[in-house]
Amino acid sequence: MIGWILMELMRPLMWLPGGMAVGLLAGKRAPGYVAAFIFGCYGLASLGIGLSHSALALFGTVAVFEFLRQCMRWAQTGYFSEHMPADLRPTAMGWGIALSATGGSIFGFVTNSWMPAASCHG
Repeated sequence: MIGWILMELMRPLMWLPGGMAVGLLAGKRAPGYVAAFIFGCYGLASLGIGLSHSALALFGTVAVFEFLRQCMRWAQTGYFSEHMPADLRPTAMGWGIALSATGGSIFGFVTNSWMPAASCHG
């Protein structure tokens, strides 16, 4: 139980470095291979979660996964907003992030209520 709570607390802590990484790339018009590299690392982190055999490995791969997930979310929103007029750019980024987070929350709620035996009794 404590491990699950710590993992849930670790997720938002990884959002900060994810946002800082996006800040380093923001406005630089990074080439396409950067996005492909981030997406590939995201896939490897997902695989690492599935193949984790210890709590330490699980914590490490979840931390990397959350970092890359936030980086991808914000980078995608920033890329999307580059194609918007300058006066609409902040609004487009805000809506993109808000809708993505809302969708993730709804999905988590629906899957937990849809399959309560899997989420409660492991």
